Amino acid sequence: MIQTRISAILIAATLTASAFLAFPGQAFAAALSTPKVFATNDEVSASSTTYIFSFKTASAGSIKRVEVTAPSGYGVGGATFTGSSILLQLGTLSVSGQTMRLTLPVAIPVPVGTQLTLQVSGINNPSSVGPHTFDFATKNNAGTTIDSGSASITLTDSSVGPSSIGTDQIQDGAITFDKLAADVLSYITGLIDNLRVELLALIDAEAAARMAADTQLQSSIDAEAAARAQGDINTLSSAMQYTDSSVTNEAAARAAADQTLQSNIDSEAAARAAADANLQDQIDDLTARVEALEGDEPEPTTISIADFASTEGDAGTKNFQFLVLRSGDLSGTSTVDYGTADGTVEAGSPPPATEPSDYAADTDTLTFLSGDDSILVSIQVVGDMLLESNERFFVNLSNCVGCTITDAQAEGIIQNDE
Repeated sequence: MIQTRISAILIAATLTASAFLAFPGQAFAAALSTPKVFATNDEVSASSTTYIFSFKTASAGSIKRVEVTAPSGYGVGGATFTGSSILLQLGTLSVSGQTMRLTLPVAIPVPVGTQLTLQVSGINNPSSVGPHTFDFATKNNAGTTIDSGSASITLTDSSVGPSSIGTDQIQDGAITFDKLAADVLSYITGLIDNLRVELLALIDAEAAARMAADTQLQSSIDAEAAARAQGDINTLSSAMQYTDSSVTNEAAARAAADQTLQSNIDSEAAARAAADANLQDQIDDLTARVEALEGDEPEPTTISIADFASTEGDAGTKNFQFLVLRSGDLSGTSTVDYGTADGTVEAGSPPPATEPSDYAADTDTLTFLSGDDSILVSIQVVGDMLLESNERFFVNLSNCVGCTITDAQAEGIIQNDE
């Protein structure tokens, strides 16, 4: 009985969770709104480049997969989705041909106009300038397209260097998957608590029923033994008229009856023991599943900054783009200061670059809002026509509030192009 009841509880929980995730009024195959594509390095033939894909949903639907198809010539075999979104950590990435596919653990209901931003690293740029068109699509559990669209990017010649990317273009009030994931996980947590309460009550009721059944069985055994004893007394009282053969036959019959009764008692006891063992196995399995669902605590919020290298140009200034990444728990606000510094003399490293002759000094404070996972810092490098070695300067992070710095220094390499 308890196995049937447990199955009923699990089926009810599954149906309730499915009803929560269902999204009414779903329309399919609408055009995505304002699809955009950006690259942290838009030079031709650049390797291991980070791309940011941004778009707004045009239809309400439950998104299970997000697909980005790169044009021919792009190398996406080593592509990885980056960032610290809960769903990105739980989701799985697969690459088929030129299509990069992020599959989420559950279909997430998304209303019209939700802006989604994905960051993909490890893409190799083609050797042609373009323009190059990327195709986007969101799909539901059945694999049916909800929204689709495309956006183009034109690369720059390697002699020109990468273009500046405005941080506001990437951030632009994006609503990431984190808020939606938090709603779903909060609901499932409540569902688990309710399931635990009902299961414990069911176990107590089953234990009481088992105890009552055992008591009734023992009463039946005692009554049967008393009846047997009384029957033996009655038989002895009238045994005087029996022959020795009759007495022997009666004793044998009684012994056979007693053996049958004991066999029945042993079988019932064995069946009870097997049922109790099966019940304990089910309780242990369900307890393990509940503990697994209660699982992961949010990871701590961390901040790091990536190195950057490029040519300086022959004149004017050129922006060096340093990517500051926030990982772990993105639900709150974090701030961190940055500042430039001249390079130092070290064996095996380029000689130091100095400001203002090689670059423009800069300090500021970066603010990550809830859901933000990256910001680009632009440092101006001064171009010249002097024949000189590669030079380096630093961008340092400090005073992190609401986070922990895991990589506090980025190295900017100014490559000589004379």
